[in-house]
Amino acid sequence: MSFQNIFLADSNIWDVIPNIKTIISLIAFIVAAAFLYFQRKTKDKRKILEQTPDDEKAQVAGMILEDFHVNIDELTKEQRYNLAMEKLKNRSKYRLTISILLAFLSVLALLALIFGNGEGKEKEETNNKVSYEVFATPFENSIEKREKSGDFEHRNDYCQSETPVNWIVSADTLNGWHIDVPSISITHTARRNCTFNGVFNESKLGFEIRGIVRNNGECTGPFRDGRGKITASYNCTEVKNTRVPKPTIQLTKGKLNRNGSKEIELPLKTLDYKIIISDSENQKTTLSNINPSENGFSIRKLGDTKLLLKT
Repeated sequence: MSFQNIFLADSNIWDVIPNIKTIISLIAFIVAAAFLYFQRKTKDKRKILEQTPDDEKAQVAGMILEDFHVNIDELTKEQRYNLAMEKLKNRSKYRLTISILLAFLSVLALLALIFGNGEGKEKEETNNKVSYEVFATPFENSIEKREKSGDFEHRNDYCQSETPVNWIVSADTLNGWHIDVPSISITHTARRNCTFNGVFNESKLGFEIRGIVRNNGECTGPFRDGRGKITASYNCTEVKNTRVPKPTIQLTKGKLNRNGSKEIELPLKTLDYKIIISDSENQKTTLSNINPSENGFSIRKLGDTKLLLKT
């Protein structure tokens, strides 16, 4: 009796091979194939032994027992048959246990693979993100005031003809100051024959004080004329629009993918702003209206109240 082709697995199992496209399906196929192989091999031997003619059963049983390394010299034909069947049943149970254990270990490996990939993907996603916090310092408009004053004087020399004077007072516009026109106040003195003409061209940028200085009398022979003289003093208020900062507030925070962008809304009256960016290693980068780009991150104004953050 030949034992070739004892294992003839169900051909349907091989039909699924073209559909194996993932690690999960491959593991499932290996487990199923191993289980079918062990079970079919043992069952086929038992079936062959049961279907063997009675006059050959002892010989077949002896061949099976030789595989189990059992000494059959002192066994009767019936004992050989019964012992062979018992050995095959025990092997079937043993192989079933091995198959279950293999399936269990495969499931554990599968779970480890799934969770390992999950952790890897989660870590990769975490490394690919940055967190950001947006802060703004709002302001309120205010008017600052200060007093501005000064004195002018002009005196002619002896025998000098009349002299026009035009004193100019300018606001400190370079530093944002302007003159409050209604606050302009002038006091003056003018000697006889001198004329004080007054204030001209008043505006927030400044004003002019004008007059004509004339000597009194004539220069004849040893006699000299009286020297003309005008003095003027002014006082006014300068004003400047200022922005008074309020306490800094946190506008928003969140997470953003690297190489991403986000529009951020600012309050209408924002004096300063900054964005603190933290990467996966907690390395911080601070961007602001003074420092708009660093370490590959940047911010750009979009109109008066919007920022574009690029990571």
